[in-house]
Amino acid sequence: MRTGLLALALMAAAPAMAQNVVETSIEELQAKMALGTTSEAITKEYLERITAMDRKGPTLRSVIAVTSGALDQARASDARRKGGKLLGPLDGIPVLIKDNIETWELPT
Repeated sequence: MRTGLLALALMAAAPAMAQNVVETSIEELQAKMALGTTSEAITKEYLERITAMDRKGPTLRSVIAVTSGALDQARASDARRKGGKLLGPLDGIPVLIKDNIETWELPT
């Protein structure tokens, strides 16, 4: 019984995003932001995951480029959210685009 309570306490104490950033849905991210989690915090979690998997750890190199302004864009979204002026339902949601899709600011 104590082991189960300890495990439950540890799970509750862990940051919500760190539990499984890989499987978090857009709806879950939107709900977290509605409750006060910032887009900046969410973006940092994803950037940390990319670093852990692509640059350190198994070094998959599955993400060839990350926009240098990702955190600035997240902060701008947070400011819009605070002011009630979101651009749409995906404002503040980090997006990863496969490198075979042309983008204006990143190499493919």
